[in-house]
Amino acid sequence: MPKSNNAGNLTPNDQRTPEQLKAMGAKGGKASAEARRKKKLTKQLAREVLALQPKLSKTQKASLTKLGYDAEGDGAPTVELMGLCAMAKRYMAGDQFAGKFLYEYAQIADLRTTLERERLKAAREQASKPASMDVEDLTPLVKLLGSPAEGEAPRE
Repeated sequence: MPKSNNAGNLTPNDQRTPEQLKAMGAKGGKASAEARRKKKLTKQLAREVLALQPKLSKTQKASLTKLGYDAEGDGAPTVELMGLCAMAKRYMAGDQFAGKFLYEYAQIADLRTTLERERLKAAREQASKPASMDVEDLTPLVKLLGSPAEGEAPRE
């Protein structure tokens, strides 16, 4: 593989002074902290947006009622609920990805995942058990070791 033209511009860390390494580490730590702050703020804003209660059109109200949501008793729907209802409508129309999203959102394992998990659990249990052998039937062992030839004395 040919070397990059920029490889000559890089200085290995073992050729840097302790002060340079310390400064680089501090710079990286500050950048990491800033990235974590931005990620935390983004999550917080997303939660706030999902908690908003938008003004609904008559069509949206009718859709919620068809899905069994009672705005009078359950309170004003949030953006989060509206999104879930939209995904539910897509799932009912045959969109399997919408269904996968809903199952993951509700933290319900789908049937395929559950069956695979159970199959692996059973395989692990079977593998952990010692192989059982009927003491009376030593035929498999004799075949494995080889039986003595006719006229030959049994091996001891």
